[in-house]
Amino acid sequence: MARRTSSTTARNTRRSPRSRRRPPRRLLRREAPTTVALLPDERAFATMRRYRSFRFDRYDAYRRETDGLLRALAARTEHVRVTLLDPGDYARYCATTGTDPDTAAARARYTADRQHPVLTYQGQRLTELIDRLRAADAARRAGRRPEPDNRPDQSKAPPGTLTPDPSPALRDACDRAVELIGGLLLGAGAGRHHLVCSVRLPDAAGGQSLTAALHTGDDRTTGEVEINREAALALALVLAAGITTLGTGGVVLRSTHRESEVVHGWRLVGSRLRPLTTAEVFTAYCTDPYTGEPLAPEPGVEHRAGFFLPDADR
Repeated sequence: MARRTSSTTARNTRRSPRSRRRPPRRLLRREAPTTVALLPDERAFATMRRYRSFRFDRYDAYRRETDGLLRALAARTEHVRVTLLDPGDYARYCATTGTDPDTAAARARYTADRQHPVLTYQGQRLTELIDRLRAADAARRAGRRPEPDNRPDQSKAPPGTLTPDPSPALRDACDRAVELIGGLLLGAGAGRHHLVCSVRLPDAAGGQSLTAALHTGDDRTTGEVEINREAALALALVLAAGITTLGTGGVVLRSTHRESEVVHGWRLVGSRLRPLTTAEVFTAYCTDPYTGEPLAPEPGVEHRAGFFLPDADR
C-alpha cells in the first residue's frame, strides 16, 4: 500500500508543472466577448414561445435562468454584454436573410449581427438592464435619420429637416449625435430625464446659437420609455450641427429618480462629449446665461460630474 501511494505521489509530482499551465483554448475563452439577448417583457416572451426550439413555458423561469446564465458567464470571462431581443425585428431579420427562425443558431446569429444598443454586464439586476437598454433603443429609434423621400418635389420640406441626400459629413454627424444621445440615456438609467443641448456655431458657419431639449419619461403601466420623436430629432440635429462645424457648446442632463434630482454636464469637443467636473456643472447651471451673474442653486438639486461615455476616446 505504501509503495502504491508513493507511486501515485510521484506521478502527481511529475505532472504538476503541466497541470499549472492553462490550456490556450481556456485562456482564449476568457478573452472572447459574449453577448446575451434579453426578452424585455411577457409580451415578447409570448411571441417567442411560438418557436418550438424556444424551450421555456413561463417568463419568470426564463428570467431566473437568464440571470443564472449571466452570472455563470461573468465568472468565466470579463467581457459579458447584454442586448435586447425584439421578436418582430427577429422575424424580419430571418425572413431577409433566409434563416430558419425556429433554431437556436438563428437567435445567436441575430444577436451577433444586429446593431442594437449593448450594455456591459456587471452583476446588475435584469430589471435595471432591461430599463437601460430600452432607453438606449428608444433614443436610437427616435433619433434615427428619416428615410429618403422619393417624391419628385422636395422643395417644400419643413425648415430644419434633413434633405433626402445629405452630405456624408452630415450623415456621419447625425449618426454620431444619435450615438451620443443613446449613451447619455443609457448611462442615466431608469427615471425621468431632461436633456438640453446648446451649441454656438463658428462665425464662418453663421455664428448662430442653437438649443434643443428632450424630455423622457417612463410609462407606469407598460414600463416603456416615452420619447417624443420630433424633440429627439431636433436634439440630434443641433448636436450634429455642432459636430459638423466644430462649434462650441455642451449638454446638460437633469434626472429625476423618485424624490431626488441630479444634474450632469458635458462639453462638446469635436465629435466627443467630455464630462464636466462637479464644480463646472455647478457653475454652468447656476450662472445667468445673459448677464453672467451667479444664480442661487435650486433646493434639492445635486450637481455631479458628467459620467464617461463608452466611446469617450473616439
